[in-house]
Amino acid sequence: MAGSATLAARNAVYAALNGNASITAMAQVYQIPPDNMSFPYVDIPSATEVIDDTFAGTNSNGREVTLSINVWSEEKEDDEVNLISNLVVETLNWASLSLGDGWNFTSINLENSVSRLSENYRQIQTRFRIRCNK
Repeated sequence: MAGSATLAARNAVYAALNGNASITAMAQVYQIPPDNMSFPYVDIPSATEVIDDTFAGTNSNGREVTLSINVWSEEKEDDEVNLISNLVVETLNWASLSLGDGWNFTSINLENSVSRLSENYRQIQTRFRIRCNK
């Protein structure tokens, strides 16, 4: 049994985002943000995983992991949150990732993006679908 690919996918995405100097110059990147962190920041708060039957019959244990990535800003305008979110998309969409724990990376692509506004913050959540097998 192959087990879960979620941790390997999350760690690979975290490494890719932290490896982009343009992102880290503007925002901290967290898998789970600490209490009282400062804005702006990027987090990877949730994931879902399903068996990917694309590899059925090859005994390769395919998985599809969907990660949510949030960009947060306190700026009253949307410029900062949009700039950082665009960098996240440019870094990850159709990138090549190195997964650990024996997982073989197949692809990553943007699934959707949702923007939320309030009086106190701006947030853009993007969801990426990662396909891999073992």
